[in-house]
Amino acid sequence: MHITDAQLATYKEQGFLIVENFLTKDEQQAALDGFFTHFAPPYDQYLANDRRNDTPQQILFPWDHSGLNHVTVHPDLIDAAERVLGTREIRLCEGHLGMKYAGEEYGTNFHIDYGNNTLGPIIEPDDFMNLVCFYCFDDVEEGMAPIRMVPKGCSDAEAVPMIVPGGSVCLYSVFTRHAASDFTAPAGHRPVMWVGFTRKDRPWDGGRTFTYKSGAQGAAMNRFMAEATPRQRELLGFPPPGDSLWTEEFIAGMATRYPGFDPAPYRTARNDDAGTLNPRYVNRRVVLPYGLKVEEIEQAVEEMYRLFHGLNNSLESSGFRPLEELLLGNSLSGMISEFLVKNIARAAETLEANAKVGGHPDLLPQGHYASNLVLKGDEGIEIKSSIQSGGWGHNPEDCWLMVFRYAIGEQEKGTSTPLTFLEILCAKLDEADWSFSGRTGDSRRTPTASITAAGVEKLRNNFLYRLPGVGVGRHRAILADP
Repeated sequence: MHITDAQLATYKEQGFLIVENFLTKDEQQAALDGFFTHFAPPYDQYLANDRRNDTPQQILFPWDHSGLNHVTVHPDLIDAAERVLGTREIRLCEGHLGMKYAGEEYGTNFHIDYGNNTLGPIIEPDDFMNLVCFYCFDDVEEGMAPIRMVPKGCSDAEAVPMIVPGGSVCLYSVFTRHAASDFTAPAGHRPVMWVGFTRKDRPWDGGRTFTYKSGAQGAAMNRFMAEATPRQRELLGFPPPGDSLWTEEFIAGMATRYPGFDPAPYRTARNDDAGTLNPRYVNRRVVLPYGLKVEEIEQAVEEMYRLFHGLNNSLESSGFRPLEELLLGNSLSGMISEFLVKNIARAAETLEANAKVGGHPDLLPQGHYASNLVLKGDEGIEIKSSIQSGGWGHNPEDCWLMVFRYAIGEQEKGTSTPLTFLEILCAKLDEADWSFSGRTGDSRRTPTASITAAGVEKLRNNFLYRLPGVGVGRHRAILADP
């Protein structure tokens, strides 16, 4: 059941909120099944066994039971917690079970729970940064030890008993006064669960972590990790898909440790996140020639990423190393440049790829050359990709030059990190912007020229894209206007 903003406003006004029938009947029954199997038996079975609990008595999350794990990290509970705590960056800090039976003493004095749930200060007024949720998995009637919640500003005598149908939940703060009441009914049980959420940026809050040293069981954690959604895993500290933590090595390691773990969302996010230019760092005031549009470059880069990572995925699935390891630097840069030329030509309304093998420039104005074919033209854009931060070599020509700086991450233990474009620069260069320095006697590379400092400055001043911290010199601090 979705908890509304109006209900959460009531929670903050009173210090607690009781939501009846929060769970569906199927969710409730699944939770009860797990409870009776893994923690404590129902009342009749308990009596028949001479009031002995012969279950594993596993009190702490996670359990080797899908129904119990699901309600602990219920999507609607997560959603409510995000809104109460004011951030998506939350973590699970409590998950344990409790049982009360008729004929046993259970009442407690009124108290607040900050003492065993936070190392932080006593807050007045309450900042609502510690959220506790109290499930009742079965019907709670009068006399069945209902928890009593004291509304903010009221006396203990005005406490509200949680008399509810099974599947209900109470949200309350660690600063809300409450107490358990006596079990005065002649028969019955009260199976419950406590769940808690805090903010990730407040590590002093929260009662528990869920490692094996804290009581987690191997089979139970395996089940949870295999069945949880990526969002539910975030509550135990794992970052969302797309985070840099999720290298191929890390993903594969999780799948090895937790049989049934689905790597697909994390692999897809790696490709998707590396699949576009970050719009925050795109300079839409850049000057581009021949009617070329920024959006067309964005589209071409997206296709470039898709092609590159698609090839790498195919290579990986066939047991090969990634392209960035199979090809040496210049060969890789040349291939990237060819991909970019084809993709820009496909995306642009005013440019075509030069159909002449070895022809210059790479991109030609539509209709300027017959059959879009020229060996050495005077109009168009030359494309250069490079892993270097400057000193780019090329044939010295009067032309528009577009430089795509890229990075390839470290290849550690077979991990293929994505190709990432760092800068895209564009300028009209003249012959004076080139400097021919020749080659040493031992060099067998084809002689080319390098762009002069003045030419490089032209390029850096007219940037289409620049990630923070990758610019050179004063350009390091020059980014796209918001």
